[in-house]
Amino acid sequence: MIGGEAGDGRVTVKSGEAAKSGNTVEAGGTVKNSKTVEAGVPAYFDPQNSIVRTAGEHTESVLAIVANRYIGAHPPQPPVYRVHLEDSFPRLSDCRYEMNLKERLPELQDGEFVYVWGKLWSDAESDIPLAVSCFGPVTVYVNGSAVFQSNLNDDVFPDRRAYFRTGLSQGWNHVLLEFTAVGTGCGGIFGTGSVKGAPLHFLAPTAGRSGCEGWIYSAPQQSRWMLLPESERAGVPQGGTAALQAEPLQSAFRSGAAEAALASRCAWYPQAGWPDTVACAGNLARIFGEVPGAKALAWSRLAVTAPGFTDTRLSLRSRDVAALRVYVDGRLAAIQPGGVPGLNVCCRWASAAMICWLRPSAMARTGASGWKRRTQGEKRKRTP
Repeated sequence: MIGGEAGDGRVTVKSGEAAKSGNTVEAGGTVKNSKTVEAGVPAYFDPQNSIVRTAGEHTESVLAIVANRYIGAHPPQPPVYRVHLEDSFPRLSDCRYEMNLKERLPELQDGEFVYVWGKLWSDAESDIPLAVSCFGPVTVYVNGSAVFQSNLNDDVFPDRRAYFRTGLSQGWNHVLLEFTAVGTGCGGIFGTGSVKGAPLHFLAPTAGRSGCEGWIYSAPQQSRWMLLPESERAGVPQGGTAALQAEPLQSAFRSGAAEAALASRCAWYPQAGWPDTVACAGNLARIFGEVPGAKALAWSRLAVTAPGFTDTRLSLRSRDVAALRVYVDGRLAAIQPGGVPGLNVCCRWASAAMICWLRPSAMARTGASGWKRRTQGEKRKRTP
């Protein structure tokens, strides 16, 4: 028997009854209910921050607060449409990119290196899952740090996926893949490690490809680029991750200097511009082809902020443009025969929509470089 006085937190129980009833016996015979005993674990947030303080036990109020907070942090956004170069690496159904460099570069020899470069935006510091299927040896660099290097099992089993995680900094994060050509192949399939939880869309770096989805790649390189000191490279564990730091290179990536230096290190493919054989043609000829007698329609809108009606002269600068007709607010404003390099349109409006009809000949280089607005009071040269 353990004695105690009622009303002071002490009770009298028989031996063994404390354990059966879920109670605990303190030194001196004090028995407390286990539901009220503190476990000694500190609270992970202050009770003032608890949702119970404001919503109490009202389930609907708690759910509304949680849902509204999520909606506020993740507002609805419209779809984003991005340009994807036809010659870039295709994105597969699992949101990874297939980079078969043996097919892309037939001249690639065993022992040579190919570098594939892309960038990824992160709103805040975060940790993302990645996965790679290797056609040969692969090393992954993120912001100048080597975070993954394949092993022999990865290199000879292209159907196998190697999963790893890496951290991202706030802002742009540059991902550089180093592929080594061997007898089994060169390249791999790289991208997110969780298509449902973290679908990743990489964008092409360099100013000329800004906004394009995909990757750019180098020509075959005879020697490996020294992105890390040799002593640090030797410490990269095969088939796993590493927190190797290359502070000068990382700082350069964050400042943008490394991106410019890497962009100028070699030629990057696919090329962003038109091939020379196509660049000599005009915009419409590149889109629709050179069809004799065909017509094309171009539509533009001009907002005039001056109050009332304004006398305005528009100058259309073009290169070897074909026959052209310009309609302003549904009225024919100018006619230009083929071969004339420029066109002036005089009109009076408060606002206007312009429609241009072009009749390109078989070899016409159609495509205007833009409109130039000039008010009536501005000085202009007289044309003979």
